[in-house]
Amino acid sequence: MRNQYSSSVPEHIGRSTRRVEDRRLITGQGRYANDIRPEGALHVAFCRSPVPHARIRAVDRSGVTEMPGVVAVWTADDLPEIAPGLSDFGPPGLDQRGRPIMNRDEVNYAGEAYALVVAETNYGAHDAVEAMLAELDPLPAVAAGDDPHGPVSDTGLGTRCEPVGLVLPRAVFVAQLLR
Repeated sequence: MRNQYSSSVPEHIGRSTRRVEDRRLITGQGRYANDIRPEGALHVAFCRSPVPHARIRAVDRSGVTEMPGVVAVWTADDLPEIAPGLSDFGPPGLDQRGRPIMNRDEVNYAGEAYALVVAETNYGAHDAVEAMLAELDPLPAVAAGDDPHGPVSDTGLGTRCEPVGLVLPRAVFVAQLLR
């Protein structure tokens, strides 16, 4: 129903629209971005840390480089230091530091990349990532603490951090997952 307030709203807003793509999609005739395969295109998959904080002792890529379809296996040591990383784009007044694309010495969150594989197929890249072996020495989790004399983190920001076990008892609010 149109009224004096809806005169500036296009007529198709708020109404059912006839879908014209359904037959193509449900009969398997749809084309998606992943279906487009340019000649010579390669695929990349990242090796990511399964732990939230660890020192990277070694990355063994010996068996991976010989896998069929694998073109390259790179760690941060193989890439040029073209920039200190991507900016955090945080609010003003917050310490800013670039985030490396791949960490060289230490991972700081679960899922942080420490190596990448380039392969001829997406499946080949992911299979190679699964075959990569990394020696990660777990480190204690840290959180920003309010102790001005607490240990300084090794992030280079001069931030004072404390083990999570010391910070939690002083926390104003702690969320818990109820099972």
